[in-house]
Amino acid sequence: NEAPNEAPNEAPNEAPNDTPTDALDHTRDVVPQNAEILTQYVNRKVALGNVLKVTTARIRNASSPEQAAACVTALKAYGIIPDTIIYNALISSYAHYNRPDEAEAIFKGMSAEGAVPDLITCTALITAYIKSGRADAAMAVFTAIRNTGAVPDSYFYSALISVLGNARLPAQALAVFDDMCANGVRRNVATYSSLIAACDRGSEIEKYKVPDLLQNMVNEKILLPSLGFDARSNTLVFQLKRMIAIRGSANEASTMNGSLVKTIFNHHASKGHLTDRTLFIIEDVRHNSLRQIVESCILNFGFKVADATRPDGSLIPNGLYARSLHPSQKPQLLRHRTPAADYLLDYLHRNCGIGDGT
Repeated sequence: NEAPNEAPNEAPNEAPNDTPTDALDHTRDVVPQNAEILTQYVNRKVALGNVLKVTTARIRNASSPEQAAACVTALKAYGIIPDTIIYNALISSYAHYNRPDEAEAIFKGMSAEGAVPDLITCTALITAYIKSGRADAAMAVFTAIRNTGAVPDSYFYSALISVLGNARLPAQALAVFDDMCANGVRRNVATYSSLIAACDRGSEIEKYKVPDLLQNMVNEKILLPSLGFDARSNTLVFQLKRMIAIRGSANEASTMNGSLVKTIFNHHASKGHLTDRTLFIIEDVRHNSLRQIVESCILNFGFKVADATRPDGSLIPNGLYARSLHPSQKPQLLRHRTPAADYLLDYLHRNCGIGDGT
């Protein structure tokens, strides 16, 4: 947020008589915009609240942790004590650049300066640990929070489940999820995507829980019961309005990881929904990773991917046909030799031991 051009109605805090020119010069070199607001503060043109607000914005927009830290150093040089919001922004900056040690040091030292850490602070520290893969440290923060009686929010729980999943600790991820449910914290697509991915990397016991987690998403009205499948048109659509019942964020599609997509495929395959003419449609071209995941699942399920076409022969944007290559199809029922038939015969021979590929 930009500082106002005119002085506010409230009286500014008294600025120090001795201007710390060295700190101001350093800040002017590193973060010119923040030096400007401090100069206005020295000249009693803006209130302390505006200085803190603008400094927070500068830290969040800093191009490096050093820039962010320079803003805080300049505040202290002027006798301004950074508040919790300032420190949260600084820890987030170090987390963004994968500097967990510096983030941890700030977290431990901020209380001594009168800034009390809150859940946002802990979430920022968790993010720092997530980027460096330090699951033990993330769990330590979680335990400390729960010991105080505080209940983390959905983002905090989802972030912790994600780092535990990436560290291949599905049992701990499930324990955090159970705590989340016990405290009535709302789950979303990101929560379940992270947990399903964690279980998918675990033992058979954890993998066995995946279908139940998918059913939980439907029961909690996170996903629509159809899970994107329309029986009338034999179409499976990975599209928000066809799958997401409750929008937790504007970027839900990015939280649909490969494990969740594979789980949805498993569900529809077990229900007998997928046939040799099932049409798969992807959200849009911007989600290239999602498209690659869907294509991979189609191939892994024994389908051959082809471009989807309308009845008039024109291509459906971002659409894919899946031509079935399931072993249950009998080669002797094929009446004509076509490239698709040759592909099927070869597939059955190589992967299923059926026939000789001719």
